Amino acid sequence: MHEVIVPENAIKYLSMNNERDFLEELWDSLLSRESTKISKAYLGLSEQEQKAVYTHLMRMVTEEGWHPEQKISAQAAIDAIGKYKEQSG
Repeated sequence: MHEVIVPENAIKYLSMNNERDFLEELWDSLLSRESTKISKAYLGLSEQEQKAVYTHLMRMVTEEGWHPEQKISAQAAIDAIGKYKEQSG
């Protein structure tokens, strides 16, 4: 059996790709306008991550420079998160 040697840069690259894929899937779910997907993605985060995501969603809704469709998706996420918090709360 041969030992496979993976360069350190390749490991960093793979880690970055996995993280990028995770973040892409996370934001696709959060901005999906589907309450179930939004709640599931949000609940998979730590409390600190939830706060950061919620703050970012609020910025998307309130700040200029975001595409109107992004604002609608962010508001849908805020609404879904709020509804979940009411039900579990």
